[in-house]
Amino acid sequence: MIAADSGPHRNATARAISSGSTRRPSAALPVSEETSRSRGSSYGQSRPWHVVEIIQRMTCFLKDRWVDTHPASMYRSKTKALELYTNDSTREEFRRLYNVIKDVITLPEYIQSQYSQGTLVPAKSFAGLRSVNLKQVEKRAGTDYPTKHRVDMAALLPMASAFRELLVHKGSKYGWRVDPHKSFQGCADQLHRALVNRSQEVKIVSHLGGDMEYWGACAQIAMRAMIDQRNG
Repeated sequence: MIAADSGPHRNATARAISSGSTRRPSAALPVSEETSRSRGSSYGQSRPWHVVEIIQRMTCFLKDRWVDTHPASMYRSKTKALELYTNDSTREEFRRLYNVIKDVITLPEYIQSQYSQGTLVPAKSFAGLRSVNLKQVEKRAGTDYPTKHRVDMAALLPMASAFRELLVHKGSKYGWRVDPHKSFQGCADQLHRALVNRSQEVKIVSHLGGDMEYWGACAQIAMRAMIDQRNG
């Protein structure tokens, strides 16, 4: 598993957070031989995980850092995310993610898989977006989220990282106020509509990753979903 709760395959990034290591990570995330292969003939070859990609996602969930703005700069520059991860002065921020790190890392794959199933939003509307490409069915190594669509990270990262609004301090670490997966189920249609609307405004897909209106819309939707879930 990418960020297993226990056992010999615990994620190297999670161990680094716990120990406070700031050693520059290697190019690819070490995963077991089992998870690095395709699981079964019905799935295509899964894409490898890269540590810098994982750090980028983690950085977008540093809730205390993104109070007055959104982490669009982390989409535009993985180098900036890596600098935060290796900096002694910001190391403690990453340690706070230790208890939620698996959700943080794999939430984009979960969202992508849920949309790909075609039950939350009309399949034709989702598949017709410029940011969505049809692929052979695949699962990312270490996840249980099959998908036949690959969503550009410019569209997916702002949507997934919006659920940082659900994080709360529990001692020295972050925990979830409510289950982010259930919250997504409750607002999937609204997030899809936000993506459709902003996709009509940008000239190229990659601009979504720097579109502060899109980041803001996703964050507001996630926050409302959390309130509805708690009140429900």
